[in-house]
Amino acid sequence: MKKTILFTLFALLTISAYSQPISVNIEFTHPKIFKMNEDIYIDVKLSNKEETPYSSLIAQDKRYSFDFELTSLQNKQQKHSAEYSNFFNRVQPVFHSVVRLEENEGYTYRVLLNDYFDMNITGQYILKCVYYPEMKLSNSVNNTVVKSNSITLNILPTNSDEYFIQEQIASEQEKSLVMEKKAPDEVVDYMLKARINGEWEKFFLYIDLDKMISADITFGKRYKKADSDKQQEILREYKEYLKKDKINEISYLPCQFEIIKTEYTAGSGKVDAFVMFKEHDYIDKKYYTYFLKKQDDKWKITNYTVSNTSGH
Repeated sequence: MKKTILFTLFALLTISAYSQPISVNIEFTHPKIFKMNEDIYIDVKLSNKEETPYSSLIAQDKRYSFDFELTSLQNKQQKHSAEYSNFFNRVQPVFHSVVRLEENEGYTYRVLLNDYFDMNITGQYILKCVYYPEMKLSNSVNNTVVKSNSITLNILPTNSDEYFIQEQIASEQEKSLVMEKKAPDEVVDYMLKARINGEWEKFFLYIDLDKMISADITFGKRYKKADSDKQQEILREYKEYLKKDKINEISYLPCQFEIIKTEYTAGSGKVDAFVMFKEHDYIDKKYYTYFLKKQDDKWKITNYTVSNTSGH
């Protein structure tokens, strides 16, 4: 540990400005949905994946070593707080030390996100850490940085209705998800795993709700007769119905599954699977057939049948 002045320290830095053999991973110290102005702690882990040892300067005040990017779902970057900006506009002593990591060795630092941003905001954000191996100094022209993984930060109003906000967050997450090119069996696997994990936004991602509701005995006739605005309202009602975990519905909560067979042509597919459900003190096993259609080069589930396994 030593004390020096910013411009002197900058002149003495000797760490390479080329590619870094270090990786940066971040996660919440206490993962949860946060409230506005609540303290948010982040664990930042540096890991050396190379065979040779890695050395880096780490400032005692972590703002010299780590910065953060906070971006809304609309891709708007949150500005740093005035206190953070003023921090770099004054000359002051910097305390730092050298950290040496051997191969596959890591080191974790805890950082308070409130030191970087005014947390009087609400909504959903994408958070990423920016690590400065040569430290971030006010007069530095060094551009050597290593960026971390991204994590999702949800911030609620202090007087919010928890259930309503949870539903709103799920809706925003569903909108932010992007369909990928998956084979029919991969689509079914993705859907079932999402249901087991209770990730509704992912569960609905590859389901063609328009086709599903049109074939539904309870909702189909009313949906077909409705105008477009009313249809959206009925679709929301249908999704809430599916979340109620009804037996023989596609959304009935499984405990495990096994995909048996997959058949598909250029535009149509069919996936057969054994799906198991925990019923009191025994496991009920059913045979599901999922029907899929390709839309804009992506497969979506349009219908399904279910039967007991005695005939299979």
